[in-house]
Amino acid sequence: IALVRSAIGFGVAAGAALGGRLVKIGTIAPLMAGLVCTILNVGVGISLATSASLPSSTSKPPTNTNSMKTSLKLLLTELLTCGTTIITLLSLQLLCSLAFFVFTSTWDITLMERIGYDKAEFSYLVSVVGWLFAFVQMLIVPKFVSRSGSGGSTGKVSSSMPLKMGLFVAALGRFGLASSNTTPTLILSFAILALGQGTVGTLLSTLVARTAPTKAGYYMGLLEGARGLAGVIGPMVGAACYKGGGGRAPAAAGGIFQVVALILACVFISDSEEEKSFSVKKENEIESTMTSSSSTATKASVPCAEKNDNLDSIAVETKKSK
Repeated sequence: IALVRSAIGFGVAAGAALGGRLVKIGTIAPLMAGLVCTILNVGVGISLATSASLPSSTSKPPTNTNSMKTSLKLLLTELLTCGTTIITLLSLQLLCSLAFFVFTSTWDITLMERIGYDKAEFSYLVSVVGWLFAFVQMLIVPKFVSRSGSGGSTGKVSSSMPLKMGLFVAALGRFGLASSNTTPTLILSFAILALGQGTVGTLLSTLVARTAPTKAGYYMGLLEGARGLAGVIGPMVGAACYKGGGGRAPAAAGGIFQVVALILACVFISDSEEEKSFSVKKENEIESTMTSSSSTATKASVPCAEKNDNLDSIAVETKKSK
């Protein structure tokens, strides 16, 4: 998951660097380049969707004409019965995405005003940020998550601690963005944010897949839905923060959202619950293995019993004949 997410950082880095070059030609050039990339993206998506490499879905579409209302009812029912862990993970995704969109909705204006970047320089800064996110997500986050998220030979799961650490580091990075006045401190704050946000994003997807393995795809879709909802609300909140509190307010508001997410994780997510869930799954696996082994042994003993019965009957007949 971390490696897939690093592709986003590489795309941001390459796109921002190309946009910084194209903006010198004219303001229409970056838009045309983005249109070409969108057309290529749609083409690749259609090609992948129609290829045989993806598993086909066996579920039938709903035949009810009132499918939207039914889907909403099913969604609410699912959320009420899924438990506090899934609801907490969805809430964390919403808060972290709000922190992202609140800041990025006005970050071009605020950084240009605060540090004095022009359009091309801001594009190059975004490219540097993209490289930071890509390399941190690709090289550091997987090692951090794999070492902190497993108990080695004991097999115990302890993903809540790196999740909380990631939320704390992301909050530090966002408050650092709110207080930065120079390019070096700005890049350092982005690097800190990349480590925290990359860790949180990877672990949220991992924990959802681990908590509900049979419905992982459904809840992963809800995670992206929470991010999409934040993409609608976040820019409006960011604009209000910028208008009411100035250029530093959106980044500070993002840090506050991260702190709220950290408090939520500390209250509702604990290692003991994950270890208990993990041990229950292990016990179920062992029980199913023992059951299958005993059934195999029983099937194997039946022919032996039949052979013994045949031998006994032959011996009896032999005695009678003598």
